[in-house]
Amino acid sequence: MTACDPESLAETLAILSDATTVRRLAESEHELARGEIITEEDLATALAAER
Repeated sequence: MTACDPESLAETLAILSDATTVRRLAESEHELARGEIITEEDLATALAAER
């Protein structure tokens, strides 16, 4: 994001103003730090199973 990008700034403010979104982002960062990831293949398999 650059200082001259009001659309990006507005989006960032919207995200940071939403407590649920901020909490979910923090949880995601913790999952990544613990090595809890899903591969593209695993995701594709899970999505296919839902269909």
